[in-house]
Amino acid sequence: MSAQRVVAVGLALMLAVGVPSGFAGQATGTVSGRLTDESKKPYVDYSVQLRDAATGQVFATIPLDASGQFTFKDVPFGKRYLLELVRTSQKTVVCTAGPYGVTADQAAKTNVRLDCGRTPAAEWVLLAAAGTAGLVAIVTRSASQ
Repeated sequence: MSAQRVVAVGLALMLAVGVPSGFAGQATGTVSGRLTDESKKPYVDYSVQLRDAATGQVFATIPLDASGQFTFKDVPFGKRYLLELVRTSQKTVVCTAGPYGVTADQAAKTNVRLDCGRTPAAEWVLLAAAGTAGLVAIVTRSASQ
């Protein structure tokens, strides 16, 4: 069997079976912290989800432990994630924090505080972008008249 055929068969097998994350070189890290909103106690009706800030897709959802702690493992490097507190029974997002990410330089993002009593940075960015877009529309409209 030729070397090209061996490589082709190997690639076909990897596509069919899947590639283990360690083999593919997919580096991962950890994001952990706690909910600081004591009014949510007991935390049995709440979970935290990790959402990809760029695509909006939920990476993982985990329940809070009895003390409001959470830990996401195997979080891929190089992406930014939002943490969302979810009221499990109603399937509603209560508050958001982030974005956070893990990299080769900082594989663990620990002591993240999910604080539902303040406006998260992600919302400030969206509000600022909306305000800028509105201002541009007004200036453009005024200049064209």
